[in-house]
Amino acid sequence: EGGFWCLENEQDCIFDNRDTTYTWDATSYTLTDDDIYILVGLNHNTYGMSLYNSVGIYYVRNTVEPDFIFTPLEEPNGSVIDDEYEAFDIENVIGSSFATTFTDAFIASVSRPSNCLNDEMASLCPDSDQLSDSELFVWLARAHLNTRTQTAPNEDQLIPWRLLHFRKRR
Repeated sequence: EGGFWCLENEQDCIFDNRDTTYTWDATSYTLTDDDIYILVGLNHNTYGMSLYNSVGIYYVRNTVEPDFIFTPLEEPNGSVIDDEYEAFDIENVIGSSFATTFTDAFIASVSRPSNCLNDEMASLCPDSDQLSDSELFVWLARAHLNTRTQTAPNEDQLIPWRLLHFRKRR
């Protein structure tokens, strides 16, 4: 139902696609100049478990459409999609050894522009005009269309991404 309302009203909505599995960790975060977040996860596309993946930042309070809980952060700093993180080889970022191989994984960072890691990995680097230090946001991941079943990926079969949070010392 939400998807049709979004199309009819030309709105970019969330949770609007029955062929997409949406996941989040039910925690809200803030981003300051001292924060660097690193997301690491399995690229489900390489296993045929999804056709499309993304991880995005969403405002907790929706000021655009009150009926919806979250509003996506506007691009270009709103989400990292699979073709962006697939452009980087995770082993070039973290190194490789005989004990570890991460060829089917992704890595992405979120920070302020002064700490942006976009030369090393897929990155979201919103400035404080786009996302203030005090604004709450959530991470939301989307896995779209299991290529074998042609339906939404089964959440129980998806391996959740992991979030690492680093803060600069003062």
